[in-house]
Amino acid sequence: MSSLKTQVKYVANFRIFQFEIPRYIYVWHALMGYWGGLVPDAAGTEKYNPTFRYPVQSPGNLSNMRDISMDCMDKYGVGTIDPSKASQFYDDLHKYLASQDMDGVKVDVQNILETISTGLGGRLKKKCYYRASDDYYPKNPTTQTLHIAAVAFNSVFLGEVVVPDWDMFYSLHCAAEYHAVARAVGGCGVYVSDKPGKHDFKILKRLVLAHGSVLRAKYPGRPTRDCLFSDPVMDGKRLLQKDVSGKISGKVFPADIEYFEEVSRKQWTGDCAVFSFNSGSLFRLSKEESFGVALTAMQCDVFAVSPIKVYNKKIEFAAMGLMNMYNSGGAVESVECISDSFSNCRILNKGRGGGSFGAYSSTKPKSCFVNSNNEDSKFSPQDKLLTVTIPSNTSL
Repeated sequence: MSSLKTQVKYVANFRIFQFEIPRYIYVWHALMGYWGGLVPDAAGTEKYNPTFRYPVQSPGNLSNMRDISMDCMDKYGVGTIDPSKASQFYDDLHKYLASQDMDGVKVDVQNILETISTGLGGRLKKKCYYRASDDYYPKNPTTQTLHIAAVAFNSVFLGEVVVPDWDMFYSLHCAAEYHAVARAVGGCGVYVSDKPGKHDFKILKRLVLAHGSVLRAKYPGRPTRDCLFSDPVMDGKRLLQKDVSGKISGKVFPADIEYFEEVSRKQWTGDCAVFSFNSGSLFRLSKEESFGVALTAMQCDVFAVSPIKVYNKKIEFAAMGLMNMYNSGGAVESVECISDSFSNCRILNKGRGGGSFGAYSSTKPKSCFVNSNNEDSKFSPQDKLLTVTIPSNTSL
């Protein structure tokens, strides 16, 4: 059997994204060392004084759902480290991992302290990133949509105090794009648990920029206010309708977007530019208008909505961002206008990432520059879509 260091060396030289080798290698371990803790009588564990502790589940928890992991802890216990030896345990564990060329760790099963804290000081939790869902179950097709819905609704509360964690997913999976789109608009971190060589690069490149960062949304992905306490199945209003083709249809209102008017501020015409990721189409409508959407089961689309503003009293413009990314608008950091005494107007877009940058523009620009370099652009007079190709590893 090869050593851990040998395995790390292999992974470090594996070109996961085809164009770049991994920068950092992390290992995944449980808070107690392993998922069941430390076995008290195992070789090498004696100096940490582990003892078995048996969680007691509340009646409310038991009435909600039986969990095989918790049931096993009830029956077999958790090998709990002596709190006075915890620092020594982590020092020893992490020194070993560092000696094997590991760069860091991902700590799982942090909630175990919640179940065995009686007599050890009680509950104490201070963190900014918190799981908002059950685990991702790739082999269970019925949980894919439930997972997304659960996190979205849980984020109504959790999103006010922490960054919701949507859990990992597989990029090579029948529901991969469905999960990828949810992470793109979820305001969360993005991580996958793909096996080496088992990746869908088309999906990954729509989530991750060439240099490895993601276009994280500023706020958590949550349901709009109008549907928080609505039940389209039982209230008889038929907000969602299913046609003979099996598609579920509904309407999208830009006015439902939280904080939209606040971020639009001055120079806003009151109209919006809307870009559909699936169709690549751009259209204009007022903030009070709506547009219809029809999707089949497990199908998804992302609509980027940007306020159309007036610059130099005559140019109407709205940056849509990188149209090759699920969260296209996440690439736009700022938009401003510089005018001179000859009524010439320059609209400056600051952003990050490379790809196809799109914008709504009422007129065709004379020229387009990317970091002072003149770049070719395309302009469609029908839908007013302006596109410019941003070279990879370039900031706008």
